[in-house]
Amino acid sequence: MIHGGGFKGGDKRPVRTSFLTDDCYAVASINYRLSDEALFPAGNQDVKTAVRWLRANAAKYNLDPDHFGAMGGSAGGYFSSFLGITGDVKDFDVGDNLEYSSAVQAVVDEYGLVNVSSLAQDRIDAGQISRDVESVYMGCDISSASCTNATKASPSNYITKGDAPFFILHGGKDTQIPIKQSQDFYAKLLSTGVVASLATLPNADHGGPGFDTYEPQILEFFNKYLKK
Repeated sequence: MIHGGGFKGGDKRPVRTSFLTDDCYAVASINYRLSDEALFPAGNQDVKTAVRWLRANAAKYNLDPDHFGAMGGSAGGYFSSFLGITGDVKDFDVGDNLEYSSAVQAVVDEYGLVNVSSLAQDRIDAGQISRDVESVYMGCDISSASCTNATKASPSNYITKGDAPFFILHGGKDTQIPIKQSQDFYAKLLSTGVVASLATLPNADHGGPGFDTYEPQILEFFNKYLKK
């Protein structure tokens, strides 16, 4: 579980886990460095470090190291997608337990940012106001072609056929991350041969109780790809 907060806030508590733990899943809710502590790629490195640590300590905590899933909303959805797409990309693996993989085997992405480079234009096209939280984390103006970190940070730029299956959820009235982000990402996953599904919540904004009603479908998705 990876929390949201626009890269600048949030915490690993509280977290919704009962629908997973009741079905015998172990859930690790993790923190990562926020944008007032460190900029890209710090948070990306942190979530990968957490996965490697969990794998290194799988026997201690009775975990199945071959079947890890990632789930989060907003920035947490971004980092979950990043894990699912970059399991074979070693550029962001730094620190401890490097002999272990940071890949995950299934991803639930709830209204996460997936293409940083196109976000500013997507907001304009959707009639949304601009925000600076992503530019702060990237260390450059994401609307500028000179912001190379936007390209490096985008999960959509790393998609390959062997990536983890995805279940994407996005609100049709999201006022922070345009639904086009998820729609384009979903289409690119499918065209590359990655298993993916997209659920659109027509009246939902950026989060909200409507997403909780999808817990049975999320559980079904994880059961299909993680319970082997």
